Amino acid sequence: MTAELSLNETIVIMDTLDVIINQLIEEKVKAQMGEYIANQMLSVTETPKFDKPLYTNKEMLELLDVDPKTLKSYRDEGLLPFTMHGSKYFYSLADVNKFLEAGHHDAYALC
Repeated sequence: MTAELSLNETIVIMDTLDVIINQLIEEKVKAQMGEYIANQMLSVTETPKFDKPLYTNKEMLELLDVDPKTLKSYRDEGLLPFTMHGSKYFYSLADVNKFLEAGHHDAYALC
């Protein structure tokens, strides 16, 4: 003997399943978002390593987080001193610090 569900009972079961599925999806999304946000916060708080005496072009792109055209414009405009050997660019720690200090703006407060 098989028991048949009424239309109302079927609707209630379907609605309940829908709520459960949505809760599971929401929990999974929240967990993934939490992990993503935590990773982003870690990457923001990581201190760049400005402790080498000399940096390559590739390292400068990473340290300044700019694209190659921007780095080239810094060189071309005389904003970032460099040394060139053959087709390789090198940047001294002193030059990197001067470049960063030149772009530094003091904090100000509105009273």
